[in-house]
Amino acid sequence: PPPPPPPPEPRPTSAPPCPPVAALASASPPPASGSEAPGSAPGSAPGSARRARLPFSAAEEALITSLFGSLGFRQRRPRPWKLMLDTARRDAPGVIAACRSAVDLKDKAANLGLLQRADAERENGADA
Repeated sequence: PPPPPPPPEPRPTSAPPCPPVAALASASPPPASGSEAPGSAPGSAPGSARRARLPFSAAEEALITSLFGSLGFRQRRPRPWKLMLDTARRDAPGVIAACRSAVDLKDKAANLGLLQRADAERENGADA
């Protein structure tokens, strides 16, 4: 029998690489009160770590804005952010960084003003 074909080449990705997890101990001074463990933020578990910050690219912002409208997020409540993340990864592979979560998309949409505009449009549409 002939040998199996070689595996397909991986798709090139334009998404930025995810930075490594950074321990809070290296990023912030020790807490003022003696009750917190070194390297943890107030209210977090001792020894917990926080992801390094990865700014959103212009392509990621454009895709979030586009999907917000096309998926009907202006009218839909509650908004299924996991659906947006899955759709973005399926329809535009490599645009959204692999380390992004559904909560990251929700937070970015809020920072872009999409949630406030959608709520204002709903209120204005309900009054008409």
